[in-house]
Amino acid sequence: MEKECISYEKAVDLAVQLVPKEEIYRANGNWENGLTDIVSALFQIADDIYNRINQDDDDVQP
Repeated sequence: MEKECISYEKAVDLAVQLVPKEEIYRANGNWENGLTDIVSALFQIADDIYNRINQDDDDVQP
């Protein structure tokens, strides 16, 4: 069976779907810290999704 991979763009899309819209709206009101924190967290989540899905089977950790 061939292993499926995803693009980083798709990983970001999935990460955005995981964050409740209320959190994004709330952070939008606090430009200095809140929005930066949300964006940073989204990219950390996207990195994790991308790396876990695209890792080699030999690198899989429980």
